[in-house]
Amino acid sequence: MLVEFLEYLWHYPRIPKEFREIVQEQIAIKSRYARQRAAWTNHLSNCKSFILENVDPQKDSRIVLLGAGLLNDVPIRELSEKFFEVILLDAFFLDSTLAQIKKYPNVKFISKDISKIENLTDLDFDHLVSLNILSQLLLKEESIAIKQQIINKHWGLLVGNTVRSKVILITDYLKQIFDRNNQKKLEESSLADYDIPQADRYWDWDLAPLGELDSNYSMMLKVLAKVL
Repeated sequence: MLVEFLEYLWHYPRIPKEFREIVQEQIAIKSRYARQRAAWTNHLSNCKSFILENVDPQKDSRIVLLGAGLLNDVPIRELSEKFFEVILLDAFFLDSTLAQIKKYPNVKFISKDISKIENLTDLDFDHLVSLNILSQLLLKEESIAIKQQIINKHWGLLVGNTVRSKVILITDYLKQIFDRNNQKKLEESSLADYDIPQADRYWDWDLAPLGELDSNYSMMLKVLAKVL
């Protein structure tokens, strides 16, 4: 916790007030990934392979990734080699992430609140990826109706770009809690029971093995990937 707090203080001067909670969560995820790298391997590998298997870049192709975050689930090197330009979009980028980005001259980043994006007409691209961000947009909301409005808005943003680009959605859709005996104690939708059409691939994300969040319970997320 001390390391996380010090990293937050380091970034604090350049964190917009409205993004402070988001940055705290990013730093927490960074630490959790360091502890649970092995448990997350299946999920991260599936994210990267699904993206690479479903992109079809042509000359001067550009790809936009919504929710690039810490780049853990982004095949950044391969995309930089395949595309003329890679655009990473998220609310905030930690210094460690910026250091990775600087390795690739054709990779740029845009700091923007994804929940407030109405359209992407200011960007030129022919590939669009929503990457493990949809359920995160709902975390501050309690109302099911508002959550579904947020999902509708993001879904509309993605579908609205299918004419000019190839669109990929990767998101968790179901949260499961297990006890020490691996008995399921809770199961609930990550997407406010929003009905996502049949996906192309499904897998499990061992987000918080026993002891990570609680000594008696673990958390598993069900993830889907779909080309729209």
